[in-house]
Amino acid sequence: MKMTIHRGTNQIGGCVTEIESNGYKVFIDFGEQLPGAENNDNQLKQIDGLTCGDVSKSALFITHYHGDHIGKICDTVSDLPIYVGETALEIYKCLEKRLSHIPISEEAEKHRKILKRLERINTFKALHRKKIGKIIVTPLFIDHSAFDAYMFIVEADNKRVLNTGDFRGHGFYSKVLFPMLQKYANNIDYIISEGSNIERPDAVLQTEQELKKDFEEQFRKNKYNFVMVSSTNIDRIFALYHAVKRAGRCFVCDTYQTKILKIVSESHKKYIIQCGKVI
Repeated sequence: MKMTIHRGTNQIGGCVTEIESNGYKVFIDFGEQLPGAENNDNQLKQIDGLTCGDVSKSALFITHYHGDHIGKICDTVSDLPIYVGETALEIYKCLEKRLSHIPISEEAEKHRKILKRLERINTFKALHRKKIGKIIVTPLFIDHSAFDAYMFIVEADNKRVLNTGDFRGHGFYSKVLFPMLQKYANNIDYIISEGSNIERPDAVLQTEQELKKDFEEQFRKNKYNFVMVSSTNIDRIFALYHAVKRAGRCFVCDTYQTKILKIVSESHKKYIIQCGKVI
């Protein structure tokens, strides 16, 4: 087994990881630089089996739909198989369709290209193993601000690698993290993890439950409240919704946001069942 971090050792987001065994290659995430980050896209050379060359023995797995993990999929070879979670794909398609309606611009054209690429994307389910040659990839459902986010266990040559993607321990699904790892992520030889807070060991984060209580208090105190939040930060939006209801206020959002919430509402039960089995 050979592991290569093509980008991500000195930055947050925009990571590209390759795991190769006997000529077969699994890539994990291929995203854009985060806004405000030093732009080193020009330093990212062509990657054989991902952005050029033969892709018949390659596959790209996406941990979640945030742009710094999936945003550069249009730079891949068109025949490259790409895999993403079922609900994550629905949410991302909805987001990209919305962004493609931006008045004619370079940005709108980019999102239209992404929509076109999404037509050929494959999906996976938690714990359902995928085989790329003799490489086995197992998705583990985790808690993140993006709904339907995953870690991956990658097995080859008698080695087990855990790629964590982005994960957290303060969301509504965070209680499944340690039971999930204890049950499925044993005998791990290597861990590949992003370190957003690694240099802030004493950082104290508010949980979504705590934020929900803060929201409710503010909504009871103030008649009109305007909240700016990412349309795909599902936990936060549902926290706001329930806080609004408990405070006796009205929850108002546009048709696009309503569609996102419906996608999640129709899918969340299967994740609750899965989490229940793990715990």
